[in-house]
Amino acid sequence: MKKAIEYIKKIEANMSGNEELTPLKMSIDILKQDTSGCSRNIFLLTDGGVGCGGNCTIPQLIAFGEEHKEFAAVHTIGIGNGVEKNFCYDMAAKSGGHCTIVTEAEMQNDEMSGLIINSLEMAAKVGIQAAQVDFKGASLEVENLKTPQFLREGDVYRKLAVFNSTDLSQLNFEFKFKNPRNNYQEESYEFNGADATVV
Repeated sequence: MKKAIEYIKKIEANMSGNEELTPLKMSIDILKQDTSGCSRNIFLLTDGGVGCGGNCTIPQLIAFGEEHKEFAAVHTIGIGNGVEKNFCYDMAAKSGGHCTIVTEAEMQNDEMSGLIINSLEMAAKVGIQAAQVDFKGASLEVENLKTPQFLREGDVYRKLAVFNSTDLSQLNFEFKFKNPRNNYQEESYEFNGADATVV
């Protein structure tokens, strides 16, 4: 921690624009050498648009995070009303991280510290990958596009399904995911409608 603080004190931030790709690559290269077995996380803070320093496009930047998610999860923290929210959500979702958006109003109400602490707590939790719910017997299923590829405790998974019957006891669904605690092997569990809650 002391080494990190001393290093940060020497950083000059006057870079005339955003450059996300180079520091992201540098962080990944460092974390690739880590053999401790500890959770590896990168926190990307942004207060505006994503520029990539002219070296890449936003989709390419997100694809880089997704490609290297086995080495580190990228947690995004967007600060202010001018932040590129879609980038923050997508980068976190694709790389296994957690997204936090801090609005101007939240900063004025001194809520920023609590939101940042929550982001750190979420990073400490192990997430499950490629979570998916399959409803058996549904005539229509629609995924929520904002559902992250990694789910941690407190994340929300939503899926719309249409059934021809109102009898929940006839409803069966399967929850599938890849478990990082088991070398990302796929696991699945089946549930009956009796376990469902009507809302």
